[in-house]
Amino acid sequence: MKPIQSPVVQVCHLAASGMQLRHIAPSDSILMGAFIARLSYASRYFRFGDGDFSASRPQLDALCTPDPDQVTHFVMTCDRDGSLRVMASARYVIDSETQTGEVAVLISDDWHGMGVGSIMMQALIDSARSRGLRGLLARCLRSNDRMIRLAVRHGFVRLTPADHPILNYRLAIDTPKVCQPVVQVNTLVPG
Repeated sequence: MKPIQSPVVQVCHLAASGMQLRHIAPSDSILMGAFIARLSYASRYFRFGDGDFSASRPQLDALCTPDPDQVTHFVMTCDRDGSLRVMASARYVIDSETQTGEVAVLISDDWHGMGVGSIMMQALIDSARSRGLRGLLARCLRSNDRMIRLAVRHGFVRLTPADHPILNYRLAIDTPKVCQPVVQVNTLVPG
């Protein structure tokens, strides 16, 4: 399958505040390292399975240079006081047999509860739809309430029993739609 760049976000300026949603780039390696280092133990645990996770330089380089045939990866950056920071990361990896993408969404702790996760998830959904994927899959620990709420809000349906330690949620994607997506952002200021 030939990769299709999302019509939703080639470079999408979210606000005059310096926030930007875009595809990850090889030059983001240092920014991603700093982003991961700033995360709480819980956020690193839920995303990487290890609260003490620290990405090595080769891991960061690989993260920032995904194979476009297999991976779509977005970052949201914020320029505050002349310092560029990653505030969110969202990606899906395509399973070529099932034509579904497995999603991962990670939001900086100081941006939780401000709608950033919804913006990132919608970018993934719109991208997957434009690529013609059949669906998206979200796997998370049963205790990861934020990811569960995010997936359910976006129409994902639980596939596994609620008492299972790892929950699987699936979103069936309808046929590609031709539309001009609208990104609406309220003024976001971390608390």
